[in-house]
Amino acid sequence: MNVLVALCVATAAAATTPFESTCGKDSKVADCDHPDLGSCGTACCSLEVNLTTSAPLAYGEIKAFLETGGQDASYAYSNYTDAAGHDPSDALPDGIPGGFEHIWQGTHATKGGYVDTLNFWVKPIDGLSATLGLFSISNIHGALGDGGQNYKSLVYLLKNFATTSGYSAPTIVHGCTMPGA
Repeated sequence: MNVLVALCVATAAAATTPFESTCGKDSKVADCDHPDLGSCGTACCSLEVNLTTSAPLAYGEIKAFLETGGQDASYAYSNYTDAAGHDPSDALPDGIPGGFEHIWQGTHATKGGYVDTLNFWVKPIDGLSATLGLFSISNIHGALGDGGQNYKSLVYLLKNFATTSGYSAPTIVHGCTMPGA
């Protein structure tokens, strides 16, 4: 029995590496090639993608990804009441300009202890597809450069959250400059 438990633990450990969503200093890690140099007053990245799933399903899958921490346990879902007692719902009322259905927040923690805020919105294209907005901002003041971390955090989530949806290549809306730019 102990051999079986050890085998299961070893298999689970081999399935993901802690902090595999972290770029690190002078990193050659995949998807860390879009650094930002303070375009939001601190480093940030804003992306949009089209999904081959409905807006409610996309929201539910990403929220579940954040709640479980993701494959490397570095993500978290943010759901708290602020100091003034505000606790808004992620679901937006009908009739919101732009057709947005859900807006929500999470965090990503790096191996070095940095915690960045993640913001999301989703709106339907039709009943079978949706557009997803993703945004990451460095929470440390004076983060002139992020080594590509904000982009990496979002793309890692995209590559790992969906069990049922595909997505288009991310469009950079702001920040996270293109390689060589």
